[in-house]
Amino acid sequence: MDKDMQNLQAGIAGVEHVAEQFLLARQQMMECDKARNATREALTSLRKQARTSVSSVIQQRRPLITEIGEAAPPEKCLTCGDHDGTTPLYVTCRSADVFVRLPFHETHCLLEKEQERLERTMKTLQSTVKEKTMSLSEKGGKAHLADNPTATHIRTESTSASNSQPFSTILTIQICSISSPSLSLLARHVLAFT
Repeated sequence: MDKDMQNLQAGIAGVEHVAEQFLLARQQMMECDKARNATREALTSLRKQARTSVSSVIQQRRPLITEIGEAAPPEKCLTCGDHDGTTPLYVTCRSADVFVRLPFHETHCLLEKEQERLERTMKTLQSTVKEKTMSLSEKGGKAHLADNPTATHIRTESTSASNSQPFSTILTIQICSISSPSLSLLARHVLAFT
């Protein structure tokens, strides 16, 4: 195999690798979003049961200076409010079809921690998708035609022949100074699939 073909195959393999990572990150992002929505719905249900909202319960602040003999009043939970935090709830586990009996306060604390973890995971996945998108854009964009005479430039265009016809996508491949017959054959093969 000549050097031009090896370079082309290495470039295509690199693009495929980044594209697989991009698709995997998008799939994980969708799964994380589903879990985040389910957790948010569960927290909303618990707030309705306790008849509170995120901002409806005023949290009592402890004074900075207290006398030694005074006991500080207990702080109210933002979700529990005046609701009894020891009321048992039945919660399903994600890994198994098992119901677990947990107190109300502990349940919503676990759900809030899970929601925060899912938010952090979602932000990480969004940055990964953005990074992979930029990488794919750089690799699939203008491929240094001036530096490499055998570089391949692939772009898509949306065109319409007339107003009555829908838009169609045209794949344009520009190969500068094709020196090997195998590279020319590859270009014809790609054009045959479009």
